[in-house]
Amino acid sequence: MLTQDQFAALAPIVRNVRADVWASCGVLLPSGRLCDLCSTPVDVQYQYCYSCQHNIISGGYGDALDGVVPYTFAVNTGRDMSQWYYDVKNYKASAQATPSLLRVMQVVQCFAWHLPCIRLAFNGIDCVAVVPSTQPRPFHWLVNIAPLWRLPVVPVSFTGDSGVWRQARTVIPGMFTPGKSITGKRVLLLDDSWVTGRSLVSVAYDLKQLGAASVVGAPIARILRSDWKVSRQYLEEWASSGIPERFDPSICPVNGQHCTTLVPF
Repeated sequence: MLTQDQFAALAPIVRNVRADVWASCGVLLPSGRLCDLCSTPVDVQYQYCYSCQHNIISGGYGDALDGVVPYTFAVNTGRDMSQWYYDVKNYKASAQATPSLLRVMQVVQCFAWHLPCIRLAFNGIDCVAVVPSTQPRPFHWLVNIAPLWRLPVVPVSFTGDSGVWRQARTVIPGMFTPGKSITGKRVLLLDDSWVTGRSLVSVAYDLKQLGAASVVGAPIARILRSDWKVSRQYLEEWASSGIPERFDPSICPVNGQHCTTLVPF
């Protein structure tokens, strides 16, 4: 169980993704449209961001994921990156527990508390898998903390051609292999971040081809580039609106409302 002091430390660093709860504040962002797949800000006339449309939808991989529920925004502000962006990018850089790893673990625990809502929205979840690193690593912290979801963990390995993977910029099938049968399983696919989505979607596609009944993507953080015009406008409008920016772990990543069935925060 997280303490109030730990929540207080996370609150100014982390930012929730879903904005539906803002309606209860009496304020909504006029340009507050989010991509229907990855939840990044887009111009109001578009359904998907450029990356999702170009790399996933147009490539015919839109059915690989039955849904995506990113939990937080991590803002890349350039040279002076935000603390949460730094944490998500660097928590696995050391074999030792670091402050960044501890914060990631705390946010994953908050995320996992919303599993009942995810199960309800996507007709059940049987197991959790983690998008593996495509670089040789002696450890993967996210695999170690996946049991916070209290679900059976299905190991997934990168078994493709690393040269082909590095050169490509789009989804590539046949690069990932689960360590046990996932036939008929409803999989929650955990990843630390969504930048372009190609790693998560590539894994989801392979799991579907190998018999998974459904795959729901669960990125801990959706990376936002503040130097992108739409994201910058979105963040500036958010900052000037009076809408809360502080992380609230009770906000549901599925529907954006305050979950009333969770342990009090």
